Order: sequence, then C-alpha cells, then structure tokens
Amino acid sequence: MVKSQSLEPVTRGHYMGETDLLASPTRAAESLAPGVWERLQTIRQRYDPQGLFYGHIGQA
Repeated sequence: MVKSQSLEPVTRGHYMGETDLLASPTRAAESLAPGVWERLQTIRQRYDPQGLFYGHIGQA
C-alpha cells in the first residue's frame, strides 16, 4: 500500500497489530509516536523488572 505524502506528518505508515514482527522486529517501536516506545520501556522496567510478562519481538 502506498500512502499519500500529504499524510506523512501525521501517520506512521502501518498498524503494529498487522505487521510481521518476525520479519521486522523494530516495527513495534516504529509504530508509535516518538518517545512513546521509550516511555513504555521505562514503565515496563519499573513494574515488571523480571520480565514476567511477554513483550514484543525485538524488544530491548
């Protein structure tokens, strides 16, 4: 699918739930607005430091 260039400032170009994270592991982070992925990682480290809950493929 080709997205309109006029939408580039307000879109990321894909929906995380419909992407192949095995083929493109960084796609989960790229699906979010800048800074949101880092915020989620900070929250996850605070509330799930042992990694009990499953995260996204390619999650650092």
